[in-house]
Amino acid sequence: MIKIKEFGRMLKNIRLGNNLNQEDVEFLTGISTRSLSRLENGNIKNISVDNLIELSSLYGEDLLDIYYK
Repeated sequence: MIKIKEFGRMLKNIRLGNNLNQEDVEFLTGISTRSLSRLENGNIKNISVDNLIELSSLYGEDLLDIYYK
């Protein structure tokens, strides 16, 4: 499994690459900006599969595959 800090940095880079701010992601997925910030900073040890699916869909990336590598 990928290290959570590395995964968080990757998520932030993908989000920024899609020209989205955290508020956009919250509006489009329902994932709070606080949770997203904690995730991107590596302060959440476990992320739900549902949230990974939501972010994968929004970002157009297979985050489940990346997370579980």
